[in-house]
Amino acid sequence: MSRHGDQDILKQRIKCKLELDHVSKETGISPKLIRALEMSDRKPFSSVLSYKMTEQKLSSYYTIKLTGTQKESTIPPFIRSKLGG
Repeated sequence: MSRHGDQDILKQRIKCKLELDHVSKETGISPKLIRALEMSDRKPFSSVLSYKMTEQKLSSYYTIKLTGTQKESTIPPFIRSKLGG
């Protein structure tokens, strides 16, 4: 498992252009814990394992969101609008 320090989680969220509340709703992780991860603060977590698992979950979520956004941007706009519903 990689260690993300230096606020990489925050950089990933900004790169994905996602709001804190949106990430919280989609992942089920409270905004307080997301903020703690972004600031590398382990105090709100019950254990180091809990911290690392939450960090891994967020990192995976951002990776999926980022690759999905890149794939969507390669689809021409007139087709993308039909795919959305």
